[in-house]
Amino acid sequence: MNKLNSKRIQGDVDFSEEILKELVEKGYSGKQLIDEFKKMKAKVRPAVNNIIEEAERKAKEYEGTGDEEMKDIFEDIEKI
Repeated sequence: MNKLNSKRIQGDVDFSEEILKELVEKGYSGKQLIDEFKKMKAKVRPAVNNIIEEAERKAKEYEGTGDEEMKDIFEDIEKI
């Protein structure tokens, strides 16, 4: 496990409540609810890690300071 992954594990956000709400809304209960919860919970960390890794790749590919993008975003405000 690399240094970055160990930081992710320590900073994990718990989505259990959201997962349970969604499953209950879908009509799961009893053992079926527990089984589906385990499946969905197991998918959360890999999905979050994939999002973070993709963002890191994009950031590494980016060249520049971001100044031009900031000007484009806030140019209307600067005119005021």
